Amino acid sequence: MQAFPDAYQAERARRPGVNEKGIDHALRRMNISYRKTLRHPKANEDKRHTFQVTIKVYEAQNCVIVYIDESGFAHDMPRTHGYAPIGKWCHGVCN
Repeated sequence: MQAFPDAYQAERARRPGVNEKGIDHALRRMNISYRKTLRHPKANEDKRHTFQVTIKVYEAQNCVIVYIDESGFAHDMPRTHGYAPIGKWCHGVCN
């Protein structure tokens, strides 16, 4: 579990060749829950800082800022949740 904290239950079951329900029962016995991960795997702090500075410049110029969400689903979407012991943070990052 520690090597792949953000693996889906189906992926966990495939490694040792067991049933997904067995993984679910084992996680419950180990007091491990499905939790939100701490960081986005594609996060780039330099780009984030540049973006924040740019937004502040636009706001200072009273420019209207519009955010547009890309809809749809991609297979390389980041995993926002993973498994961790109850009371602990999930630090997993899927490549």
